Amino acid sequence: MTEKIFYRALFDNSRDAIALIDLNLKILKINPRFTELFGYSSQESTGQYIDSLLLPASQQESGHQLNHQILSGEVIESEEVRHTKNDQLIDVLIKGIPVMKSNKIDQAFVLYTDIRKRKTAESSIHYLSFHDNMTGLYNRAYFEEELNRLDNPRRYPLSLIMADANNLKLTNDAFGHAAGDKLLITIADILKQVCRQDDVVARVGGDEFVLLLPNTGESEAQKVIDRIRNSCEEIDADPIPVSVALGAATKFDQDQTLHSIYQKAEDRMYEDKLLRHHKDQSSLVHKLVQLLESRTWLSTEKRLQVKDLVLRLGKQMDLPDDELYELFLLAMFHDVGKVGVPVDILKKPGPLSPAEYEIVKKYCEIGFRISLSAPQIAIVAHDILSQQEKWDGHGYPQQLKGTEIPFFARMISVVTSYIAMTTPRPYAKALSQEEAIDELLKSSGSQFDPEIVKVFINEILQTE
Repeated sequence: MTEKIFYRALFDNSRDAIALIDLNLKILKINPRFTELFGYSSQESTGQYIDSLLLPASQQESGHQLNHQILSGEVIESEEVRHTKNDQLIDVLIKGIPVMKSNKIDQAFVLYTDIRKRKTAESSIHYLSFHDNMTGLYNRAYFEEELNRLDNPRRYPLSLIMADANNLKLTNDAFGHAAGDKLLITIADILKQVCRQDDVVARVGGDEFVLLLPNTGESEAQKVIDRIRNSCEEIDADPIPVSVALGAATKFDQDQTLHSIYQKAEDRMYEDKLLRHHKDQSSLVHKLVQLLESRTWLSTEKRLQVKDLVLRLGKQMDLPDDELYELFLLAMFHDVGKVGVPVDILKKPGPLSPAEYEIVKKYCEIGFRISLSAPQIAIVAHDILSQQEKWDGHGYPQQLKGTEIPFFARMISVVTSYIAMTTPRPYAKALSQEEAIDELLKSSGSQFDPEIVKVFINEILQTE
């Protein structure tokens, strides 16, 4: 009696759904977990054919075979799919335990283990093994498998397009890796949209993508490239324009190696990057200026005023033309790093909190990284970095002192401070020229280079 109670407790409290069936595959008894998993009560289940209960008619034959194997005494452990009362599909592990009576199998326990979590995890692992987690595209491993699979005459001509995202480093440096990820996802979406269902689109590196186009000749591959370019131009991307360097190559017969086709597409992609570099950089620089004007208090008029004053100061200090050009670039892009500072902080009408001020202070470093990534303004990168350094060494970000601070950075510091003081801003009223001059003199030798302040006041401001 005690043994019977024990086995009854095991049956009722099992984590597995259990059904006791007879030789005709009819259900004699179920445990509470069976009801919980499949939705059928004991009254609904008892007397029913187990396969009729858990499988549609088209699949019941395979269920019969499995249960007959259990009733014949075979050790069964099989992963299957069964249907609930609400017709939900459930992944289960089925195990059978024959019940002996008078040395004959008379009944059988059929155990159903819910393995949905494991199957989901396995599916996720399988997906990740062949997909790029960020973009959802195929990864290099899958691409290489498909490249070898499609390398047969039935798939010729086989075209390959290499794509490389432009301005990814600049986007990461200026706006953070979340913005860089967004740029990559945008490009991935474009590539998927322009391709056919049978084409393979993969991300094979940080900023590199490959399109594998079976039964596609050179002219068709070029049309795909044109569609990609048009799609990039149509996107109103913020903050950095979407731009991709592209190159294609086509395999027509088995005499051509996959390596040579891949190399040719890659070479053409780099040629395209070089040919379009100037246009892309000009577009990028123009976009940065637009962003600055929309984000900061420094309007086009004030930016030009900074330029005029700093160039007059440079001429007064007998700088040659090439250095005056550098000053011009610095005047136009000294605050380029502010495109990476949240606009709600830049345009806050009241005083900044200490935390907000620390964020704003990062603009010099952000501008430094941006300028290094944009060859047109790279020459003034260190000046951009050092413009908030102070003559007494108490500035940022490097606490440079005196002549350790680049000369042009010392000049732009004086000019932009003067323009800031004489321009009304959300948090401060404009000072008169006389008041601003007094402030420059007070900070001469502490914040500013005293010689530059002297020339700026005596030779520029007081001669106007």
